[in-house]
Amino acid sequence: MPFERITTCLWFQDQAEEAANYYVTTFAPYSKINTLPGQETERVMAVEFELQGRTFVALNGGAVPWQFNEAISMVVNCKDQAEVDYYWEKLSKNGDASRQQSGWLADKYGNDVFGDKAGVGRLTAAMMKMKKFDIAELEKAFKG
Repeated sequence: MPFERITTCLWFQDQAEEAANYYVTTFAPYSKINTLPGQETERVMAVEFELQGRTFVALNGGAVPWQFNEAISMVVNCKDQAEVDYYWEKLSKNGDASRQQSGWLADKYGNDVFGDKAGVGRLTAAMMKMKKFDIAELEKAFKG
C-alpha cells in the first residue's frame, strides 16, 4: 500500500474498536483492521483500519462536547442499485432516520454517508425528492 500523507481520524467516546469492526465488515472484502504499536493496555486508545484501500484511525477520546455531523462525511460511489441497497441497509441500520434525505444517511455513530451514482440537472431535482435512491428513476430523470 502506498504511503498516505493524510489519514482521516474519527473521534469516538469509547467505541473506536467497535466502529472500526463495523466499517471493515460493511466494506469487506477489501478492508481490514491494522494493528497500532503501543496498544498493550486493556483499553484500546486507537484503531487503524482500511476501507477499500483508504486508511482511517478510530480514536477513543473520551467524553467530548461534539459529535459527528454533516460537515464531514463519507461518499460511497456505487456502481448499481444493488450496491446502493447493500450500503443503505448496512449503514442506515440503527442510524438517525431523520437525517435520511437525497441519498444521505447518518449511520449508528452519527457519521454521514452519501451513496453517489452521479448526475446533474433533472437528476438532482429527482434525487432531492428521494430518501433512498432509486437508480432506475434517477437514470430516467437524467435522460429526461
